Amino acid sequence: MPDRSVFIEAEGDEEAINKLIEWCYYGPPKAKVTEVNAVESEVKGYKTFELKRL
Repeated sequence: MPDRSVFIEAEGDEEAINKLIEWCYYGPPKAKVTEVNAVESEVKGYKTFELKRL
């Protein structure tokens, strides 16, 4: 995001999503994680994976 935060929108089975959320608390080696907010929303049926820089 423009403020250097990261927004992730993901769908999958519950176990995989929980692992992703857990990883977000640490992030990659040089990341400085100060906060993680997870919100459940409706399934959108994504068929592809995409990275965007805003």
